[in-house]
Amino acid sequence: MKVINALFILSFILYSSIPKMVKAQNYILLPDSNAVWIVSNSSSAGDFYYEYSIGSTPNDTIINSIKYTKIYITDASDYNFYAGAFRSDNSGKAYFVPPYDGYTDEHLWYDFNLVEGDTIRDLALNDMQPGLVGEYDFKVDSTHILSVGPYGLKCLYLTPVPPYPPFYTFNSLVWVEGIGSLNGGIYNMYMCGLSASSLRCMAKNDTIYYYTDFIDCEIFEIDEFIYNPGECKVPVGVTDKYALLFHETRIFSNTKGGILISNLLTGSNSVHVYNQIGSNVYTKSLMKTNSNTELQITDLLTGIYIVIIDGNCNRMTQKIFVE
Repeated sequence: MKVINALFILSFILYSSIPKMVKAQNYILLPDSNAVWIVSNSSSAGDFYYEYSIGSTPNDTIINSIKYTKIYITDASDYNFYAGAFRSDNSGKAYFVPPYDGYTDEHLWYDFNLVEGDTIRDLALNDMQPGLVGEYDFKVDSTHILSVGPYGLKCLYLTPVPPYPPFYTFNSLVWVEGIGSLNGGIYNMYMCGLSASSLRCMAKNDTIYYYTDFIDCEIFEIDEFIYNPGECKVPVGVTDKYALLFHETRIFSNTKGGILISNLLTGSNSVHVYNQIGSNVYTKSLMKTNSNTELQITDLLTGIYIVIIDGNCNRMTQKIFVE
């Protein structure tokens, strides 16, 4: 009996130690409620914005006895429609069901378990409108950890394995844990291929995680991650690129020889003003807290100026005329 008890105790100790040795990676799942992705699309017809969103209720539909969350798109004509459903699991994977009538099969959409050198098979790709381009194989070129607010988010760069998807232009597919794709927002698409699509703003639970004011087919946008209160809005016009941020900075020529800058992003801000010949005529660093901080620049000569504001890994550049 003593031998049996000893063996039992030893077995219990070994078993208890196993979770510590093989502890699984915990991933931040794609949001299942209160999230918005603004994606821009540039083509020969012009520039358009699409809003992908999920509502306040997670797991709001059931397909084949499995719970999924519905995705909706608001297109350039302000028409809102169902764009499919998805689910995430604790293993770091996500699955997508297209919005076709009577279609219930799910497709592998994301897998954040992948490491550099891995190949993922039969990955579902989307186009701008609801549906699938098809399923393709991809390899992981590199992975990174991004610091976004209090989180360290895993970022993966992927490229397809031949045969390539249609209109592929050798730009990376870029995923970010908890956010989705830098190409198509929650939609898994590659940019500057079927369309020059790019994630411009992403927010969940009234916090902005990502914002950029331009399309970069090479995805040099790692510095565009922010963590600020606010929400993403579709611009009222394609030239109003700064309207994507709810708490956006505003620059005015408000008095003779003066520039007023209001609603700076919370945190550290650096303001630079350049004249037409590229000379720096004003530089100031300041910290904005929760109070509304305004900056008044005076004694400028009449002419055109370039105002550059760097704050929280976000850059704003605006040309302005001063009387």
